Amino acid sequence: EEKQVSAAVASLRREEMDFEVAVTGAAFGQLQIVQRHGSQGPLKAVTLIARIFARMSPEQKQALVETYGEGHGLTVGMCGDGANDCGALKAAHVGLSLSEAEASIAAPFTSSTPNIAPLVTLMREGRAALVTSISCFKFMALYSSIQFITVLRLYQVNTNMSD
Repeated sequence: EEKQVSAAVASLRREEMDFEVAVTGAAFGQLQIVQRHGSQGPLKAVTLIARIFARMSPEQKQALVETYGEGHGLTVGMCGDGANDCGALKAAHVGLSLSEAEASIAAPFTSSTPNIAPLVTLMREGRAALVTSISCFKFMALYSSIQFITVLRLYQVNTNMSD
């Protein structure tokens, strides 16, 4: 029966659906029980098509973030505003705290405004930092290569840099 449910859910394609799937904490808990008994299929299948997760415990939020990150191999971002989000904020690749209370300690990034608008700025700055890091690596690699080739050429003509 579990295999039939997994196959039916997996056959749904996100772009073909004219409805949204919402998962409550109670339903997610049942999926976790099925997963603990050895069947990963239903939880993975449901998390692929669901877009709304509501009324979840802190442990369930953390498990959901881990399912997306480790189970599906996705990069996960989490926004949270309270102590109940701390585990999920730590488990996510990018955690944004929307308050300056308990969650700001767990999250790598904290917003002073209680909405998700700073998330766009965070992503923009993260991409800029990545581009800068890659450019620095390219510069150092090119500089080292030029220096190596120069030294080889100098040794070829029986001289070195101090001459």
